[in-house]
Amino acid sequence: MKGKKHVHQLGRAVVAAVVLGSIIVLMFLGALHSPEPNDVEVALVGPKESTSMVGSRLEAAAPGAFDLTYVEDEAAARQAVLELETTAAFVPGPTESRLILAGASGALSKNALTEAFEQAAESGGGTLVVEDLTPLPSGDRAGLSPFLLTMGTLLPSFALAALVVIGGARAAPVRATITALAVGSGLLALVNACVVDPLLGALDGNFWGVVGALWLLSFSVAGVMLALHRVLGVAGLGVTVLAFLVAGMPTAGGAIGPNFIPEAFQVFTLATPAGEAVPLLRKLVYFDEAPIALELGLLSAWAAFAAFVLLIPRRREPSTTVAELAATIRRSGASRTVLVLVGEALAPTPERAGRSHLYSPGYAHAFRRRSLPGSTAGRPA
Repeated sequence: MKGKKHVHQLGRAVVAAVVLGSIIVLMFLGALHSPEPNDVEVALVGPKESTSMVGSRLEAAAPGAFDLTYVEDEAAARQAVLELETTAAFVPGPTESRLILAGASGALSKNALTEAFEQAAESGGGTLVVEDLTPLPSGDRAGLSPFLLTMGTLLPSFALAALVVIGGARAAPVRATITALAVGSGLLALVNACVVDPLLGALDGNFWGVVGALWLLSFSVAGVMLALHRVLGVAGLGVTVLAFLVAGMPTAGGAIGPNFIPEAFQVFTLATPAGEAVPLLRKLVYFDEAPIALELGLLSAWAAFAAFVLLIPRRREPSTTVAELAATIRRSGASRTVLVLVGEALAPTPERAGRSHLYSPGYAHAFRRRSLPGSTAGRPA
């Protein structure tokens, strides 16, 4: 029997590993293996009668690749690029057309847009000049640092939550657990920000803004992991990793940006902390005019959800002695109602086990009949 049980356990472990590996490959390769523009927002600048022909040619050449808007004022289009309301602005001309974009959105995005609009300019009989309003610095030439920094914060945040669980989060007072998460997340954010800016120069600028964003990311991830562990047990840890790492990181866009992953994966982009943290970090460092209320609000919502679940009073059943009763209650963090049961039948020691007759079929009293042999009649439900 024991041998069969071990075989079944090993079989379940193998199946779980295969399924997990398949999900990881599906998510990462499915989202990132073949980047193509998908509803990339581009403003066509100029009179509608002249830019509409360019828009028609773009739609015919790459259906669904661009979400085109028509703007007559070039200054407004430039401001829209700086505020990330649009990814690029195209100003067609008879001999020379201009593509205005923000290189800090990512090197692949810049290259893909340049290639597409070179063809558009050539089809109109002219050449293309690219104007980069926010070029990437030498320390982040591919624009990968926000994504890699998010990954480098996400993984130790999982470890922080797991270590808090191992350290006895269920028995510790809730306030102590939340304080440990806040302090641990803050230290992690500060160290990571020091590594990425003063040490490596990968994200040079807005140091304290980066620290705040990383703290909110780490606290949200670790907090949700602990909250789900409280509700689902050990399974909650796995659910958090699957949702925030396996689904969250590839749909954040990686090196290509969320506008270049398939539409089916884009629905997850802003639904996970990683998908919110990557654009938040990018805006804080490279786009100081871009609004960040959405990303901050979503990350804060994750943190508030975690704190809410952790603060819900929960039932605990510590075993103790009368002499240690007061100390046990203090350690449990109980603050509302404590029901104390006293009796030898509750003792876990072998010599006192079996003193309770609550479920004994032969036990009877004035309000309970004795069960018949082979029957459960009379036993409490």
